[in-house]
Amino acid sequence: QVFCLNRTMSAKPFSLRHLAYCIIALQLLCISFFVYYINTMHLDDMHDRSISISVKSPPQLPQEPQTHPPSSSSSSSSSSSPQTYPYATLSNFRAHFNDDPNVVEFGSINEVTLSGVVLKISSIDDNALTRYQAVCDAMPECIGFSTHPSVGVLFHNHTAFPLQYMRNWQFHVKNAAAHRRYEMHEWYDRRLSYRMPLTSSALIPSMAALNLLYAVPLIPRKFMSFEWNVGRVNNQLFSVEAMLQYAVLYARTLIIPFASHRNHDLGMFLNDSLSLWDMLYLSAFCDFLFEYELVSQSLPSALHDYVVDNNNDIDYAQKRFDISLSAQDLQWKKYFESVRAADDDSNTIENEPNWNLLELLEF
Repeated sequence: QVFCLNRTMSAKPFSLRHLAYCIIALQLLCISFFVYYINTMHLDDMHDRSISISVKSPPQLPQEPQTHPPSSSSSSSSSSSPQTYPYATLSNFRAHFNDDPNVVEFGSINEVTLSGVVLKISSIDDNALTRYQAVCDAMPECIGFSTHPSVGVLFHNHTAFPLQYMRNWQFHVKNAAAHRRYEMHEWYDRRLSYRMPLTSSALIPSMAALNLLYAVPLIPRKFMSFEWNVGRVNNQLFSVEAMLQYAVLYARTLIIPFASHRNHDLGMFLNDSLSLWDMLYLSAFCDFLFEYELVSQSLPSALHDYVVDNNNDIDYAQKRFDISLSAQDLQWKKYFESVRAADDDSNTIENEPNWNLLELLEF
C-alpha cells in the first residue's frame, strides 16, 4: 500500500508493472487476513470443544460377553463387575423437559434441554439393548434409558422423573428396589412455579402387569387443542407453532383438529410418504394427536365430545365458499353439494366443506 501510494503521489507515470505490483500486494494482504480468520475460527472451535468435554467420562459400550466360562484367575475381576438388573419397557414415555427457567432454547434433545441426561448415543441399534442395559448397570446413578428413532439413546439419572407421555418414545426403566426413594406424588415445576400432582405406574393396568419393584412417577396425560383460522399457510403455521410451545411448556398432548376448510390442510399426516412435515421428528419434542385418532384412544367421552363438537361453532354459511371462487372452486362446490344431497350414507363427508388431500386424491 505504501508503494502504491508513493508511486501515485510521485510525478512519474504509473506503469502497468507498478499496477501489477499493487495487485500482488493486495492479494498477499487478503491472504494474510484469510489465514488469520481461519486460525481464529480454529481456536474458537477448540475452545468450544474443551467446554463441552465432561469432567467425568461416560463409560464406553462394553464388548459382547464371552460365552466360555471364566477361569480361576479371572474370579477376582468378576467379583468387581457391576450388578445386573432386569429392565421394563414403558412405551410412549420420556423424561420431561428441563424446567430450569434459564433454558429457553429447545432446538435439539440433549443433556441441557431434557432432564436427567448423563449420556447420549446418537444412533440406535435395536440389537444392542442388552449392551445399553450393561452401560446403565455400570453407572450407579442411571435409572434407565430412553430411545427415539430421531434422537438416539439417552441414559438418565433420577432427575428424569417424573416421566411424560410422548409418542414414539420408549423408556427402559431399571427395575431396582433401591429406586423406591425416587417415588413422588407431587412435582414442582420451576419454570411455571406450579406444584403438579402426579400419578403412579401402579395405577395404570398395563404398567402394573410389569411387576415393577417401585412406583414410577408419571405426569398425568392432559390435552389441549385449538381452532384453525381462515388464513392461509403462514397463518395456520403460526397457530400450530404457538400451540406447540404451549403443549411443550405445560406438558400436554396437542390435539390437531380436523381440517374444516381447504386453508386448514397443511399436509400433516402420520404416513411419511404423504406428509409434507416430519411428524416423527416432531414427536421427539411434543406429543400430538390427530382428531381422527381419538376413536382409537382410551379417552374420556367428555374430551371426545369437546373436540368433535369444537368444529360445530364454525359459521359455514359465512365461511364456507366466500373466498374468491375460481372455476375450479365452483366445480368442487358443485361436487360437494351433490355428495351432501346423496342418500348413500357411505359417501357422506363430515365437517363440510372437506378439503382433505386424501379424499381429493380418491375423487
